[in-house]
Amino acid sequence: MEGLSEVVVRNYIHFRPQSYFLYDRSGVCLVDDVFKLESKEVFGPGFKRKSGIELRDLVVNSSNSGAYADAYLNEDMISKVASVYKRDIDNFKYHFGD
Repeated sequence: MEGLSEVVVRNYIHFRPQSYFLYDRSGVCLVDDVFKLESKEVFGPGFKRKSGIELRDLVVNSSNSGAYADAYLNEDMISKVASVYKRDIDNFKYHFGD
């Protein structure tokens, strides 16, 4: 996690928290609906009605390395991710261990 510095997060769009794209500077959500991809079975039908896009072929967490939480097995990594993505964790109600 050494490479996940503030500079990297700020300069590389891939690492920016989703809140950067979905909320304005005053904390107001700029979109009508926000969905967690890991809950696509729940929001998929409504999403299709609104957008016309079916999510059946969407693959979530296709990695062979196990659950995402397995990557954060030590306190240093958990602390770093919690710090960098604090707004996302708060805004989207994520919890380590889910």
